[in-house]
Amino acid sequence: MLVSVVMAVYNGGEYLKDAVDSILNQSYKNLEFIIVNDASTDHTRDYLESIKDPRVRVFHQKTNRGTPVCLNLAISHANGEWIAIQDADDMSMPSRIQEQVNYLKRFPEVGLLGTFVKCICNHGELPVMELIKMESGFNVYREHQEIMENRFWGCPFCHGSTMYSKKLFDDVGGYNEDYRICQDYGLWLRMLEKTKAHKLPQYLYQYRVHSDSVSHQDNHSTYIEIWRLITHHIKNQLVSKGVEEPSFILVALEPVSDLFMEHVSVMNDLNVIQVVSNPEQLDVNKGQADAVVFLDTNNFKELYQRLLTMGWTLNDNLFKIWTQL
Repeated sequence: MLVSVVMAVYNGGEYLKDAVDSILNQSYKNLEFIIVNDASTDHTRDYLESIKDPRVRVFHQKTNRGTPVCLNLAISHANGEWIAIQDADDMSMPSRIQEQVNYLKRFPEVGLLGTFVKCICNHGELPVMELIKMESGFNVYREHQEIMENRFWGCPFCHGSTMYSKKLFDDVGGYNEDYRICQDYGLWLRMLEKTKAHKLPQYLYQYRVHSDSVSHQDNHSTYIEIWRLITHHIKNQLVSKGVEEPSFILVALEPVSDLFMEHVSVMNDLNVIQVVSNPEQLDVNKGQADAVVFLDTNNFKELYQRLLTMGWTLNDNLFKIWTQL
């Protein structure tokens, strides 16, 4: 089967050639490689124009439009039934595409497939334990049920490791171009509503971590966009079950709760009827609110367990959202 590998790149710098070569040197040969240059200002255009492999097609944006716009453009030109992502500063192992194709043939019910990843960085740029910590987040869930149960707790896939059905991509509407940070997470959440997703337990992708990408995790704008995305899906899920205007209780310490209420609650028009920063504040029966959202389960473990014993159900009316603020 033809696999369409797609890449969006802006100022690819010193890592772009390694990323491109990692696809052109795949053991699986029945592929095309579509690259969209997002108006780079460095040597990216010159390098892409120098590639002579006939499997490669390059498109140049006149203005910088962002990753989701570029990926949607690339996939609109794809001829394959399956899309594989390659990010511009990462590397795929030589057998990655072949292993994913083999897996998808064995499990035709799977429409979204990731792999385990190995985190890499420039020598000495980050502590080894930081890389191991990031790897563990990407490699923890494998089976569809695990992924579904934890889908609101954090992004379930490393973007560049994924392969998915083009038909499925089109059915869910592609990447949401309103998101600049978590466009991949939004795509996974919509795909998970329609297909089974697995993660191949082989280290087939090398994810490059830069020193600024670690601090980026603590950036408020990142959290706000992720929270907006997740609560949008939670609210729609409740509405689809017949709850016309869902009411929420938010459990979080200050100032996280303040950040959420100021930005996410207002932007997503969430009806938050109570904010709980002290476990003793919450004495709730299921009739008082339609859902309880935890932004923090570490400091509220007993409260979370108490709600479970009272009959609240994870991802039905009880939700955990990841945060490290």
